[in-house]
Amino acid sequence: MMPSSNTESVVPAAGPALTRLRRKPAILLFLGALLLMLAWLGVKAYRINTAVRSLQAQQSQVETLLAGDLTQMNAADVEVMVTEIRQDVLTLKRETAIFLPLAPYLGWLPKVGPLMPAASELMEMADAGTETAVHLVQGLKPALTLLQNKDVEGGQMAALVHLLADAKPNLEQANHSLTRLVSARQALGDTSAFPWRVRMLLERADPLLPLAQDGLQVALVLPELMGINEPHTYLIIAQNEDEVRPTGGFITGAGLLQVADGRIVSLDFQDSNVIDSWDTKPYDFPPQPLYDFMGLELFLYRDTNFWPDYPTSAEAAIRLYSYGQDVPEPEGAIAIDQRFVQYLLAAIGPVTIAETNQIIHQDNVITYFQEAWSKSDEQVIREWYAQRKSFLGTLGDAIQTKIESGLGDIDPLTLIKTLHTAAEAEHVQVYMRDPALAAVFDALNWDGRLENPTNQDVIAVVDANMGYNKVNMFVERTLNYEVVMSGDGRAQATLTVQYTNNAPFEPGETGCFQDTIEDYSQGPQYLELADECFWNYVRVYAPDGSDLITSSTHTVPAETQYHGQGWHSAAHTVNEFTGWQTFANYLLVPQQESVSAIFAYTLPETVVQQQGQDTVYRLFINHPAGAQVDTMHIIIHLPTGATVRQTSPEASLNGNTATFDLTVAQDTLFTIHYRR
Repeated sequence: MMPSSNTESVVPAAGPALTRLRRKPAILLFLGALLLMLAWLGVKAYRINTAVRSLQAQQSQVETLLAGDLTQMNAADVEVMVTEIRQDVLTLKRETAIFLPLAPYLGWLPKVGPLMPAASELMEMADAGTETAVHLVQGLKPALTLLQNKDVEGGQMAALVHLLADAKPNLEQANHSLTRLVSARQALGDTSAFPWRVRMLLERADPLLPLAQDGLQVALVLPELMGINEPHTYLIIAQNEDEVRPTGGFITGAGLLQVADGRIVSLDFQDSNVIDSWDTKPYDFPPQPLYDFMGLELFLYRDTNFWPDYPTSAEAAIRLYSYGQDVPEPEGAIAIDQRFVQYLLAAIGPVTIAETNQIIHQDNVITYFQEAWSKSDEQVIREWYAQRKSFLGTLGDAIQTKIESGLGDIDPLTLIKTLHTAAEAEHVQVYMRDPALAAVFDALNWDGRLENPTNQDVIAVVDANMGYNKVNMFVERTLNYEVVMSGDGRAQATLTVQYTNNAPFEPGETGCFQDTIEDYSQGPQYLELADECFWNYVRVYAPDGSDLITSSTHTVPAETQYHGQGWHSAAHTVNEFTGWQTFANYLLVPQQESVSAIFAYTLPETVVQQQGQDTVYRLFINHPAGAQVDTMHIIIHLPTGATVRQTSPEASLNGNTATFDLTVAQDTLFTIHYRR
């Protein structure tokens, strides 16, 4: 018998060499992928590093540009620089896009760790900022070239207005990207932990953002304002803050500004006292306080700024100017004061008075006003009285000549910064009847509107000098405001307004006697009308729903009033504007004395609001136009057991009490977050 055989095949086990042979392709594939990844990262790192180094190299040029005079720079060079920076930022954005989602987890990195959580916002700022710059340069490059060419047919101003109109598409794109930039900056929040270099860049940029926003808005509407499509006429209301009135100061003059096709066609100034035709036309009775405290029986142009809401007063001025002068009603009203002229001269430089060759600049213009107003030894009373405000037109002509003939000598950035500062402090207020233009200036907060924010506390203390004098150059004002909150949502406020009259005594003076127009017949010097007592009609505008509890009582003797009607009363409530509660009183502040007006009232529950787990109290100080810097002392007593979480601006804290001490020259918002 044959032996049986095993038909199953035997597969020998793989040896180490064969295993290594099989693994080699996988290892090679992995190594290849790793090399490709490293190469890719290397390329990205190279591109990122190149872009960063290029941006760093451009930084000094940008700083030089912002610090220098734009009118002396080559427009082509500026465009090349901005374009290169834009390309570097786009490269950086493209090359880092894949890493940005990981950035919030890289806070542990040395030096740059604090930037990592904010990487997306910083990149958005760089992207939006350079996009804004490109659109601005593309749109305004012809304007920069124009400003360097003084020989322009039709004048630089008209040509510039037309160029702004042509640049509107670019300016609108710049406005859009600038909004993105501002939103990204707001999203950054507190940047105190950022590296020094980044903090410095942000500190330089932050003040420029609101300036750029406002400047763009004005540039977009300037062609329309300057009559590029059709002629326009505006009323210029010249106010004197030395005699304070609700929208800034006594209306000392009226100017009629006519513009067409980007040019100033005419600018004619007149004394406010010759605007009305009261001797040939009927006039309305004035607001009651003007009769009660000044003895006025007609409502004339010079007193139309009785209301602190500038659009309301501007409408009255427009109507009465038109009525008195028998001309069509102007399409808007622009109020300016002495400080505005000072700001303007700081921006455009000195001007020369043609008749006298006198050079007027920011440092001597106020003195010029006072000396030009005062009677000279050579003038007779009649001549002086008729001509005492002629300097308004003379200086206006000099400024117009400087702007029209020397626009290229004015640094645009300096002009924008200076006018922006003047508008923020309400030394210039702009009211337009055209709804679209009115909306722009309302958004800019340049229209002098009496702002009434809802669901928060608000104070507006408005003075009106009723003494026919210029004493406000010597008057200081201190506001003390104390709020006591209870646990049931109720709150009581006590406002103390202290007036200190630092006016010196005139030799031989024995008391306060209200000046009248008849006193001008003596030809007084300007400062003689400043060394006086202060007759003040004061109004406090509080949130709607506030109720007056008690107030100080003030006496104004009848013998101090030229019409012989005295005053002895506590404050009373008056109805002027919807959404406000208004408390008013009348007081007299003699020279070298201080007088305090006190108002105690309840506040509506809406002054505090719930925001998440926090209760928020906001206080908006509506600083009136024409008022000098106020010293403010604010004490807020929160409910028992409350803990302050944060305040803005920084407050002194003592338990549940927050105290703010500061000076205020413009509208200011105070905020307290607390929990119970």
